[in-house]
Amino acid sequence: MAVSGALEMGFPEVSILYMGIYLFLATVLYAVPRTTFLGAILLTAWLGGAVATHLIHKDPSFYLVFPIVFGSLVWFVLWLRYPKLRKLIPLSNL
Repeated sequence: MAVSGALEMGFPEVSILYMGIYLFLATVLYAVPRTTFLGAILLTAWLGGAVATHLIHKDPSFYLVFPIVFGSLVWFVLWLRYPKLRKLIPLSNL
């Protein structure tokens, strides 16, 4: 299902495997405490690409919701987990 969806979006079939490997490695990096921030950056890049792809294809707004919410959730979890990040981005002052 993922392969057919990527092909419909115009991605070459040879790149789909590499995209899957990238997403898997980004997720693993996010799950490992020492590399969480690198994983978050890579996942954010992945989700930004998803948003851009849906915008280019003029998909309904509903398709933009998941990557935006999930990307926000990735960083919100880090914000909750790391006090230094809470000091850097104090949400109480907003």
